[in-house]
Formats: sequence, structure tokens, C-alpha cells
Amino acid sequence: MKILYFDCFNALSENLMLSAFIDMGASVLGLKKMLEEISGGEDFEIISEKITDGIFATKAYIKCADDKDISQDEALKKSQSIKNDTARCCVVSAVKKLSDIKLSQFFTICACIFAYLNENPDLCVSSKVTCGKKCGYDVLNIMRRENVPYKISDSENELAYKCGVALVSSLSSKYGMNPLTDIIKTGYGTDGENYFRIVLGSGGKSADYFEMSLEFSEDKILDFAYGECK
Repeated sequence: MKILYFDCFNALSENLMLSAFIDMGASVLGLKKMLEEISGGEDFEIISEKITDGIFATKAYIKCADDKDISQDEALKKSQSIKNDTARCCVVSAVKKLSDIKLSQFFTICACIFAYLNENPDLCVSSKVTCGKKCGYDVLNIMRRENVPYKISDSENELAYKCGVALVSSLSSKYGMNPLTDIIKTGYGTDGENYFRIVLGSGGKSADYFEMSLEFSEDKILDFAYGECK
């Protein structure tokens, strides 16, 4: 059984997720081509670079020539141009959790979902979302409404952002400790300061998930969090 695991050990945003997917092997050119099909002629580019300071990771984001605010209704309307039914449903699910977003954020949500579906996991699991002391009300509201488990760290920074939380809550079927018994590949995303990790691996049947998660000790989780198992 192929499982994709979102490791929100440090921070969570749509840019960190996109960065981690690209670090794990998602094609920038492939994502750009898929986004062009739904862009409606909007001028944009995907910026990506490798970061080797600390954890080896990728820093990526989408830059729009006119990064305008769009309403939820506008974003939902744009979502209808996505040809793949599963991708369209996932994007709609994420967008419905947001009142308004930037155009670049909408494109980033779409790119993350395209990259996720390209991995074709049987199950998606997420850890608790780590939030800073300045976690915004809109982020907390989404997590509470969608039953996303979270923990508040000692950091004075925000760390968790609404689009990232909307993505995790739309894609994850379960929450808990890392259930993977064999790792296929990993991807680390960074914004230059914070990190987010995606792990793709294999595990048992979904019904065995909670039993498997108990086998992972705190030491093992810390190894994963600090990059020992990349």
C-alpha cells in the first residue's frame, strides 16, 4: 500500500508544500504546463531553487504578473476548467475552506494537488500541524472546523498558513504518527527559514494504520524531523 505522509513538524504553507513536492521530483515544467491550461491567459512563472544551508531542500513559489485578490466564487469558477475530475474536486474542496485568496495562492493550491495526484498514493496521512504563538484566527478556524489536530510551539512566528492547512485537510484521510514501514522518497520544502517534509512510502492496509503508528518511537520521529532519514 503506497502512503503519502505530510510531516508538519516545523511549518505549513502552500509554498512549503509546493517546494517539498518539487524537491521530491515533481516537474516544474510539467506543473507549469498543467497550470497554463487553467490560467485563462494570466502571466505567471514557477520559481524554484535548491537550498543547501542546513537541511537540503527546495524553495519554490509561483509569481504572477498581476497577483490580484480573487474571491472564493472566482476561484471556484476557475476550478471548473480543470479537466481531471479528481483534481477538480480536490481543488474545490480546498478553495471552499477559504474566503478569499491571491491568484498566486490559487495556482499554488492547484499545483500541489496536481503533484499529489501524480504520486497516486493509496492513502494520505498527516502529522499534527505545528503552529506558532501568532497563529491567525482564520487558520485556527479551519483546523477546528475540519478536525485537524495541531500543537502550538514556542515560536513567536506564525508558522501555519490558511492555504497550507486547507490543502492538508482536503488531501489527508488520517492524522497521526508516521505509518510508513518502507520509504520510497522524501521531499523537503523551505522558505529559507522554516521547513516542511513529504514522505512517500509503503505500509500495510489502511485498517492497520493505527497499529503501525504505535511502532514508531519518539526517537524515530525526531530522526525524521531533523532529516536523519532523508
